[in-house]
Amino acid sequence: MNSRRPMEKLHCRGVDGVIREYSVSISNCVNDIWIEVEASDTGAGKLEMVLEPQGEMLWLKYIERSDTEAFVGKGVAEAIIVESARYFKKQLISTYHASDDYGRSESATKMWQRLVANGLAKHDESSDRFVTSITIPL
Repeated sequence: MNSRRPMEKLHCRGVDGVIREYSVSISNCVNDIWIEVEASDTGAGKLEMVLEPQGEMLWLKYIERSDTEAFVGKGVAEAIIVESARYFKKQLISTYHASDDYGRSESATKMWQRLVANGLAKHDESSDRFVTSITIPL
């Protein structure tokens, strides 16, 4: 899947400024890449993200996180998007705001807008999709 070492830890800065560590696991399922991020707190839930290769990019088909204190306002979704782009050496592209199977929610749109505000993504108004603009190391 990738010649680099497995992504095992993710460090996220929350809205409170505190940096927290999360565990990451990556697996393949047919054509998709499944990523799970878990907090160290037992029972705190997890964030799940599904990526599908689309040419030179990875389509972020699905992202869902627990509404527990371990994830809300902790910057986990933004961090895993940025780190996934670096890890897989491909830019990530969002889904459309509304589509048959995978519509982008309002909260997902706000998350992408934060990435844009931080210079980590761009919004293509004609397609209504966001694309990361991460510097990919060679």
